[in-house]
Amino acid sequence: MKSRLLLRDREMLLSGRQRGLTPLAQVQLADCAPLKIVVPGAQNVRRRNLETYFQTHGVEVAAMLEMDAMIGTLEFVARSDWVTVLPSLICINDIGKGDLVVNPIVKPTLRAEFVIIQPARRTLGALARRFLECFESQVANIHGAWERVLAMPAVANDRRRQNTGGRLRG
Repeated sequence: MKSRLLLRDREMLLSGRQRGLTPLAQVQLADCAPLKIVVPGAQNVRRRNLETYFQTHGVEVAAMLEMDAMIGTLEFVARSDWVTVLPSLICINDIGKGDLVVNPIVKPTLRAEFVIIQPARRTLGALARRFLECFESQVANIHGAWERVLAMPAVANDRRRQNTGGRLRG
């Protein structure tokens, strides 16, 4: 098998509107604590990365709920005071829509790495190559969309703003 990096993706905090966070404003997870957070199962590498991040950066966790069903996680978070952390690739369609609020995590950022794994001793067939090209193109489009959204004047001018219960940080 051989592998290569596809994307080092920024993780985002997702919460329901009732939590009161400003959409797309940067958040420091330690300032949002104590968190009631939905996480993936223990076998998921993202779970270990999240737990390490929480411990390393002093993020207080009040309660943790393990849920491997993505739609269930999003529905639960949208209708409760619980939050979750997801890669930006997954939550691009939640920007400004529905009941979910998306916030970039900062100080420090949290990243997920996505890799392409394929057989080392044989080349991909034509259909597999085409699928991979389309997939990589879509990932690049989503990543570019996030760059544009986060560079928008309303977001760029609010670089000082951090979600800390409504207070503006200087």
